[in-house]
Amino acid sequence: MTPMAKMDPEWAITEIDAFLHVTAQVFPDTGPGVVYFGTVMRGPQTDASARAHVVEQILDRTLGERSVVLEQRPGFPRQGRAPAGD
Repeated sequence: MTPMAKMDPEWAITEIDAFLHVTAQVFPDTGPGVVYFGTVMRGPQTDASARAHVVEQILDRTLGERSVVLEQRPGFPRQGRAPAGD
């Protein structure tokens, strides 16, 4: 098995920022005389989905080992079970 290449932090930050930009909630530009209550996502759903996949991979790669270590700790809450001592 070959070791994983080190992730470029600047690239990862750029990808996460792009995801946050696309998924930001904004007021729609409706024009004069039109009232819209609420917000919409800035970018199209397809862009958000594609960027979400990349961000998920980044988080899995950077936080994946940490979550495995946490899950191995005694008393770590597991799905469907109450934490130890409760």
